[in-house]
Amino acid sequence: MRYRGNDIALRRSYFLLPILATFAGCVPHPHAVLPGTRFRIIQLGPTPLTLPPPVAELAIAQPFELQFPISPGPKAIAKRTSATCAEQNDLFAVRIDRKTRQLALSMPSLKQWQKRLLDWDRPDPSELERKLDQMLASPEALESRGCLSPGSAILLRQLLRDSIPSRPGFDLYPAYGYRPSGLGLDLTSGVRFKIQRAHFNGPAPADGKRSFTDLIGISTVYYEARTDSKQRTFFAPPVVQYDSPKLKAALAKGWEDLNFARHARPQIIYRLFFLTSYTKSGQRRTALILGTPTIVLMESMHKQLTANPAIGCEELTSGTSSTCVSFDGDVSVSAEVDVTINGVRTFLDWGSTVRSAISKLPAPVAGSIHLRRIYNGRLMPVEIDPKLGGELENTVLVAGDELSWK
Repeated sequence: MRYRGNDIALRRSYFLLPILATFAGCVPHPHAVLPGTRFRIIQLGPTPLTLPPPVAELAIAQPFELQFPISPGPKAIAKRTSATCAEQNDLFAVRIDRKTRQLALSMPSLKQWQKRLLDWDRPDPSELERKLDQMLASPEALESRGCLSPGSAILLRQLLRDSIPSRPGFDLYPAYGYRPSGLGLDLTSGVRFKIQRAHFNGPAPADGKRSFTDLIGISTVYYEARTDSKQRTFFAPPVVQYDSPKLKAALAKGWEDLNFARHARPQIIYRLFFLTSYTKSGQRRTALILGTPTIVLMESMHKQLTANPAIGCEELTSGTSSTCVSFDGDVSVSAEVDVTINGVRTFLDWGSTVRSAISKLPAPVAGSIHLRRIYNGRLMPVEIDPKLGGELENTVLVAGDELSWK
C-alpha cells in the first residue's frame, strides 16, 4: 500500500523523548524543560546555522546536554561501572545514567560547533567526520556492552543525528549521513532509488563501446525504502517503466535490475554508494548498494569501499550476513526523496532545494513560503531569521518535508 508523506512521521516516531539541560563547567543535575517546537535558521559567525528543535532556543555561547530516556540492557548492567557505559572524544560525550535511565549527550556551545562545521570547507575534513562517526556509532557500542536494550541503538543513532546543528545546504548529513567528501547516502523511509539502464541488441563489442543504432530502449526501476517493526530497512516491490512497447516485449523474461528485491533482505542499515570505477572484469561500476546487520560493520565496509571502489561484493561481504548489489554496465542509479508540496505528495531528486523545487512548478509562487520538517515523529516549522532573507530557499529538502505557501 502506498503511503502519504505524513505517514513517515508515524514510522519515525521514536520512543525516545529529548529533554534539554544546560551546564557551565561541571554538569549540574539536569533541569527538564519543554522539548523544542521548531527548527531555526540563524546567522552565527560567517555562515548561517540550522538549529534542530532541542537546541533552537539555546544561548549561542552555552555548552549543552541533551538527555534521552532509554531502555537499559540486561540486569547485569547494574554491576557495570559508569565508565563502561560511556563514549567520548573532544567533540562529544555520551554516557548512560543507570539511576535515571537516561542517556546524556554533551556537546560544545553553538558558537564552538559553528567553528567546527567550517572544517567541512577544508580540503581534508576527515578529522571532523571521524569524530562525528564515533558519536553516531556510540549507541551501538553501548548496546553491544549490554548498556542498552537490544534493538534500541538504531533509533537512538538517528535521533542523535537529527539533533546535530548543521548548515543550510548540508541538510543531507543529519537526514542520511551524506557528507561533502563521502560516497554514501543512507536509504531510509521516504527515500527511493532509481535504476535507469540502456538495453542494446546483441552482446557488447570487445571494446565495450555501443552504437546508438543498437539501442532498444531504456528501462527505469524504482525501489522505495521502508521500515519494519524491528526498525530494519526493507524495500517495497519495484515499480517498472519502459520507454517503448518494443523494450517491454524484449524484457518480458526479466533482467538483472528486478533481482534486487530478492537479494535485499531486511537489514539494520542500507547505504547507496555513488561510484565511477571499473570492476576486475573491466565493466564500469556506477553504484553499489550495501546492507548490513550492524552500523559498525557498515562503517568498516564503507572504509574498504572508499579505499578500493572496484572491490567485489563477495570479497566485501565475506563471512557476514550483509547484502551487496553492484550496478555495472550501461546503467545509472540515483536517489529521490518523498516531499509534500501544497498537499501533493511527490518525489524529488536528492539534493533538491526549496528554490529548485519551486522553479519546476508550472506557475510562480504567490505568497510566503512555509517549510515543515519531522523531528522525533512530529512535523515542526522551519523558521528563519528575518535578516537572512531568502536563506530558506537554500535549504535542501529531505523525506517527510512539507512545503507550502499562501
